[in-house]
Amino acid sequence: MALFKTYSYKQGAALSIGSTFIWKLLSFVNSILIAFYFGTRTKCDVYFYIIFIAGLAALFFTSLNSNVIIPQAIYLKKEKEKSAQNFLNFILLLYIAILVLILLAGLFFPIEIFSVISNFSMDILSQDILIL
Repeated sequence: MALFKTYSYKQGAALSIGSTFIWKLLSFVNSILIAFYFGTRTKCDVYFYIIFIAGLAALFFTSLNSNVIIPQAIYLKKEKEKSAQNFLNFILLLYIAILVLILLAGLFFPIEIFSVISNFSMDILSQDILIL
């Protein structure tokens, strides 16, 4: 059994458009459920802001990987395979260190961090500390 199926251009486009439509529909339903759960209060705004920041960070690191890290690793592999492995190991350890620092800072100083990166007041963030 093949891991990937071969599609024609039209089948691939239809599959891509269909799956994107389903994803957008599920995302819309998710937003409605979140608005129903949180209401139209600042708690909902804080929640969506956190989701947006997480998505923005994921987009940044995905773009960094595909546009910088992977091409550099390919270049280093052409020169010497061991240097490419060392480079990728360093990047992996750097990502883990950044993640641990962000998680620890978010665990111990959530209100202070979000008051710096957002325009929400300290009072609003203090009320919604469980979301942070």
